[in-house]
Amino acid sequence: MSYPLMVLLPPSERRPATDPSWHQRMAAVQDGGEPVPALAALLARLRRLYPPIAGPHFDAGIAAMLCAAQEEERLTDYCVDSDAAVLGFAWSCAEAARQRLCALAADHGLVVFDPGAEPARLYWPPVDSGNSDAKAH
Repeated sequence: MSYPLMVLLPPSERRPATDPSWHQRMAAVQDGGEPVPALAALLARLRRLYPPIAGPHFDAGIAAMLCAAQEEERLTDYCVDSDAAVLGFAWSCAEAARQRLCALAADHGLVVFDPGAEPARLYWPPVDSGNSDAKAH
């Protein structure tokens, strides 16, 4: 099992992280959509730190290098739709991955949903685009 996080375009209305619609949205993400530019840019940056474990961006050379360096926990599952992506991180790097994802999401004006937090949390992009600190709600 992996630690799931979802990154997506901000919805038109803010709902609390406990709203069941967040889990429904997460379950609805289907691989294969062409991501909107902000999401594509975030994923390109994230893949350098957490390479895909499979799929169209998988690189066997990078995977072998990470395994040889005993860093295979950085290999990540990506399910990408047009306006959202669900990412499955190894539990051993979940906290660092969440922090990095939140920082990247803030840079690109995206929201992060963390269903594994107690309680579930949302990290919204800052209102001021010059600030790269995501705020938890």
